[in-house]
Amino acid sequence: MYRTILLLLVVMPACVMKSKPFLPMLDGCIMGSGPIRDAIIDVFAVNPETGEVDYSRLVGAAISDAQGCFTAEIDDLHPMLLVVGRSGYTDEYWGDETIKLRRSGHTFALIPYLQAPNSDHFDDVQPISMTPMTTLVVSLANARYNQGRHDYFKDAVDASHDLIYTHFIGDRTSDYICESRLSCLQPRRGGLELDEAYKYEFWLRSLSSQAYEVAEANSYSVREMNTIVLVDDLRLDVEADAVFDGMGSSELGDNALRGDLCRAVVKRQITPGNGFDIEDPGVRRMLKRVAENKEYELFGSTPISHCDF
Repeated sequence: MYRTILLLLVVMPACVMKSKPFLPMLDGCIMGSGPIRDAIIDVFAVNPETGEVDYSRLVGAAISDAQGCFTAEIDDLHPMLLVVGRSGYTDEYWGDETIKLRRSGHTFALIPYLQAPNSDHFDDVQPISMTPMTTLVVSLANARYNQGRHDYFKDAVDASHDLIYTHFIGDRTSDYICESRLSCLQPRRGGLELDEAYKYEFWLRSLSSQAYEVAEANSYSVREMNTIVLVDDLRLDVEADAVFDGMGSSELGDNALRGDLCRAVVKRQITPGNGFDIEDPGVRRMLKRVAENKEYELFGSTPISHCDF
């Protein structure tokens, strides 16, 4: 039921493909709120127009290490790739128990294989990250394409990335949220700029805080409710009607990615001791922006729920 899906769009001029063939490699990390160890990584080819996945053969495979990182050699150039991460072990910062993840998969992710179209060579190693953020991108893209909002699956991927990226990170200053390997949530200290990496890691930790709140409210163990399970519930929500409004979720409300998420951050007191500081004015502005986002394409007509500090 739980799957990790990572799509990579590979745009390569025909003349380059003929003159300089190579076998690309994916150099990545997979994580929930922290690294996912011993995850099985499978790579499949995808049709960028229809989103159809060729499950008949693997085009690459790997196992993640103790830091959640992996390297997978790809057998050839493909217009789009689907990377599935399944099984493995992870932890929550608020739990003492190691979580064994299901073999059926656990997280979605979308990322293009970026390359300058006029380049006369291609790097044979592509850094990537597979996280809860990319899970939400994939699920939203699937829902938007299935509802007929886009003629081509690739267009649904691009639109969904922009929506998720803008919600969590803010003004878009780089190409894709998974264009490089993330550090696996190394603690940050005060005085650092709220750059994209800071924001990305902050929201990964925040999703973990929200998982804790849901677990506590329902007397769930960390195995029953954690970041991976929370994100899967968000996936079910958005795939029901292509917006995050709680309609398809059994555990989450209609403000799960806005006010509820921010309140979980405040209640759990994410602090400099675990890498972040909710007393920082920049962090508070970020929380307010996310809590009060009225983007119709993400949340429909669901009213906002303010987050009080």
